[in-house]
Amino acid sequence: MNTLHIAIENLNAAIKQQSIDPKKGLPVELFNFATSLIPFSNVDLFITDNNHRLLLSWRNDDLFGKGWHIPGGCVRMHETLDYRIQQTAINEIGCKVTYDPNDYKVMEWHGTNPMLSDKDQLIRSHSISILYYCTLKSEIITITEKQEPQSGQLRWFDHCPEDLLDRHKEIYGDLIKGYFGDL
Repeated sequence: MNTLHIAIENLNAAIKQQSIDPKKGLPVELFNFATSLIPFSNVDLFITDNNHRLLLSWRNDDLFGKGWHIPGGCVRMHETLDYRIQQTAINEIGCKVTYDPNDYKVMEWHGTNPMLSDKDQLIRSHSISILYYCTLKSEIITITEKQEPQSGQLRWFDHCPEDLLDRHKEIYGDLIKGYFGDL
């Protein structure tokens, strides 16, 4: 048996021992390892209301830094896209969204993550994002405006914010600006 085969067997044994179920998601360490080997797929929710505003969420973490981003979530093993869309909506904004399953845009992003410059540059460096156009009545969710945004805070925008996450600027900047007619 070669070293790689033994390492894979040990990893499989550790996964079973810790009762990790990929259908429920992976622990961060294992997810990061997997995304250093293969692209990962996620759904992003372009949520608008009847006032032509876009719902964004504040993010502040070591991987992507801080800024506004389009709510999204990684697709898990054996999930349908519909299930992941609604779970992401519930997890990120607290309620389900309305969407047309045929109204979406596929985006690919790959590059290095400067936040990981002293670590593995490949972690989460290649993603396939499926952006779904969703609608939501703005009065369904309560948004409290705070001076300094907190992680997970939601806000409706009628323009593309300057502090959109760099990664989302690369992937969706033109799309957001186009939505607001800023191009």
